[in-house]
Formats: sequence, structure tokens, C-alpha cells
Amino acid sequence: MGQNVADEAVRERLLSFGILQPRHGTPELLDALRQVGSREAADLLFRHKISSMSRATAERLARTAAADDRELFVRFAEHLTERASVMASRWNSSAEVGRLVTRFAEEEGVSWWTMKGFSFRPLYPEGCRRDVGDLDVLVTTMDDAWKLARRLREDGYIYLDIELPWFKRDITTGELYGQIRLTTPNRDRLSIDIHAGPYSVRHCAVMPLRRTWEGHGTPGGPLAFEDDVCAVVANAAGDCFVTAKMVNDLLLCLERDLDIAYVHATLDHAGLLPFLATCLQRVRDWCEVTPAQSEQIARLTPALSPEPVPPVTAADGDVRCEVTVAHARGIAGRLFPQDAGRVESVAASARDAYGTDHPLRLVREDEVQPLVWEDLNNWTCVRLVPQELAVARLVGGEPKPQARVEPGRALSEQVTVVGTGSGTLVHAIGDTFVPTVNFALPDTLVAALAGH
Repeated sequence: MGQNVADEAVRERLLSFGILQPRHGTPELLDALRQVGSREAADLLFRHKISSMSRATAERLARTAAADDRELFVRFAEHLTERASVMASRWNSSAEVGRLVTRFAEEEGVSWWTMKGFSFRPLYPEGCRRDVGDLDVLVTTMDDAWKLARRLREDGYIYLDIELPWFKRDITTGELYGQIRLTTPNRDRLSIDIHAGPYSVRHCAVMPLRRTWEGHGTPGGPLAFEDDVCAVVANAAGDCFVTAKMVNDLLLCLERDLDIAYVHATLDHAGLLPFLATCLQRVRDWCEVTPAQSEQIARLTPALSPEPVPPVTAADGDVRCEVTVAHARGIAGRLFPQDAGRVESVAASARDAYGTDHPLRLVREDEVQPLVWEDLNNWTCVRLVPQELAVARLVGGEPKPQARVEPGRALSEQVTVVGTGSGTLVHAIGDTFVPTVNFALPDTLVAALAGH
């Protein structure tokens, strides 16, 4: 156990290569780099999404280091360059991708805002490159998300098999919300992550971004800043992992005139105040904060127990499951304060979703639990498997062209459900999907799509 704690501390020191106000100096960085090794250290900093900033630090230290140390710093910088170059290449497309989304949104009459990376990157000091892997976009409705997705699909963007489009229904408002992620086939441009409606948090919480919706954001530009801060925290909460990039973001927030009451109320709506406390503790742990920053951290830190501190190396799947189940139980308790049985049912669904591996797979038709569209809710995530993916991955060959079966049931302006039971298909923007909750697909339906 002591060795594990020591290893964790060594890796934690390595983060100072890419922290804006690092706690550790050159001797400590050099010692940690020797213990971990340059390639493994580069992998760690890539997971923390600070490859570019870390490379700049390594190159700077190499210029004044002794010969043996210089060789280690140079080798480390080379490994970081391999990692950072991918992010830099995608970022080079940011202006083009931004113009594309702007044009499509204007032509479709879709209101939208940028989130997270696009909003925070300009806040970084000159010479500090915040790595950005994709363009996160917020729109107000799922129909708006599909309108934007249709134009991007026509421009050559594709769905990702590892991040399928999905949606849920908020039982409080009755509105659909969800996410559609699209990328180019050869990943040469920024991926585009379209978030629709309130921000989805973990298994069953939602976080309305009211300040933006009330007009305080910049259409076609950033969310209202307090909403963006909350989105950054919520994004990390889903993984139960605090990256050094996220710590840098929060450090920059301390310099802004934040409406702390609003931030607390927004995060509390999603049950995330304990996680905020954990994140702010990481800022203290990893950064050399000024007295003024320390005072702001104290004001931002909620007066309650924080969530467990995640490991430095990577998210712990077992801990993530337990934290998410507890979070789901708390959110369900707010929704159903007089129904303990329903609360435990929601918590059990969280344990099934996060505690068990659910690969995309074919099963017998009678083993698929049909979706009851009338009962969609916050804890039932409907994932949409594109017809081409279902056929290519699970049967082989090309999909058979599908004639639309009418009448279908309209879930919204852009989405229609066709068929019944386990033979249901979803049509949206000219694409055909097989819906699934636990990644199980009926074999007869997929075979039919393939023309078998």
C-alpha cells in the first residue's frame, strides 16, 4: 500500500510539467521523470490532456540542463510531441470547423453556443497551449441537434462507433435531451459534440444552463461564463476523474468575478457540489496558489463532504460505479421523496449501467426488452446504432436499403419511430438507427437490415 501511495505521489509531481502555477520545481520534476520513465510519463500527461504545455516545459528545461539531464528532457519532449501533434493537427482545423457550424446553424435557424475548450482556450496566457480535441456545441433542443447533424452528415461527417448518438427524456419537463457526436472519417478535423437541452450529468441528473438561455451567453460564441464553469465540472464528474487540464481551467476561473451563488445553485441542481469540493482540493494540491486565489477557493468550496479523490493515473472503474450509484440514489430521492422502492430501482439501474460491461452485441429477439417510448425518463439512455454500423460490425456486408414504413410514430419533429417491439427502428435526418438501451441488438432485425 505504501508503495502505491509513493508511486501516486511521484506521478502527481509530473503534472507540474503542464500546470499553470506548478507546485514542483526542476529537481523534483527531474527525479519524478527518472523514476517513471519518459514514455510512461508522456502517456500520463496525455491522459491529463496537457501534452502541449508539458512539451513546452520540457523543451525549456532542456535548454539549460546538464548534458545527461538534457538528453532525458529531450527524449521526454519527443514522446510528448507524438501526443501533442495529434491535438495540434486537429486544432488547426478549428477556424474552418467553426465557420462550417456557424453557416449551417444560421441556415437552419439553430441557436448555439460553444462550450469548454473553445471558451477556455483564449483565457490561457500567451505561449500556453490548451489542448482541444473537439468542438463542444450546445443547442436548446434535440431537434436543433438533428438539424445541425444533418448538415454535417451531408458535409461528410460520420457517427463514432465508440460514442453513439443518444437521448433521454426529462421527466420533470417532458423534453428530450441528449448528445450527437460526429467526426470526419480520417479524424483530420475537430470532432463536433452537439449537446442538446439541459446538460446531462452522470446517470440521471440534468443541469439547466439558465444564464445562457436567458441571453447572457454569446450566440455562436461562448456560454455564459458561469454556465461554462459548471459544464467543465459536470464533464469531469461523469468520468469521476480530475485532469490537470481541468485544474488549469478552474485556476483561471479564480481570476474572474464569478457569481458563486449561481454556480453553487446550478451544480447543486445536478447534485455536484461534493464533486466541486473535490476538484477545488485538487487545485490546492497541484497548484501554487496565491493568497487571493486561496481566498476565492475558500469562497467557492461548498460546506459539505467532498467525493472521494480520484487516482492521479486514471479513473477507477469500481469507484466510479459506487460514486455514480450513490449520486443516482440522491437524485432519485429528490425526484421521488415518498417512494423508496422507485429510488432503489433507479440506483439499481445505475449499478447495472456502470458496474457491468455492455459491449455492442447480437442477441435473440426474445432476449431484447422492447423500449416503451411512453416511459422514457432520465435514467433510460436510448442509444442509436447506425444501420451501417450494426450490419458491418455484427453481420458483415452492406446494409439493405430500407423503405420507410409509414405511418411511423413521431417522437419529435426530426425523429420517427417505425415498427414495434424488438423490431423497432428509428429514422432521423434520413439515417436509420437500431435503438438500444444496453447495447443488445435483436439478431433478426440486424439480419433483415443486411438483407439476409
